[in-house]
Amino acid sequence: MIPIKNAREIEQMRQACRTASDILERVRDLIRPGITTKEVDQAAADFMSLLPLIAIFAVFYLLLIRPQAKRAKEQKLMIEALQKGDEVTTTGGELGRVVKVSGNYIILQIAENVQIVMQKSAVQTLLPKGTLNSIEKE
Repeated sequence: MIPIKNAREIEQMRQACRTASDILERVRDLIRPGITTKEVDQAAADFMSLLPLIAIFAVFYLLLIRPQAKRAKEQKLMIEALQKGDEVTTTGGELGRVVKVSGNYIILQIAENVQIVMQKSAVQTLLPKGTLNSIEKE
């Protein structure tokens, strides 16, 4: 028995079953009375010629698309969770403490009595609490 962990895995299994069913239907359509082994060999060769293309797409997906989507999702969650007092680094390299969060913008304190308004999307990294204090002491 294979343990099922979540709905996504169930949907993946259903998709695999649909794909297998499609392949079996195509094979069934090819096999008919009077079919020659040459025709079967040709159909198999046609399918085999697509395998490298499918393999390249799978590798491309696993190595490039999926990790990038995961990073984008993590970045989006981090930006949505920004709150007053968070210490952040921006894409421009500024380090600061979030003073206010509103809509798509934040007010960032980058020095004593110096605050700037930035888009939330400009936040690159959420720093651990106390990072700015340790940098100021150095």
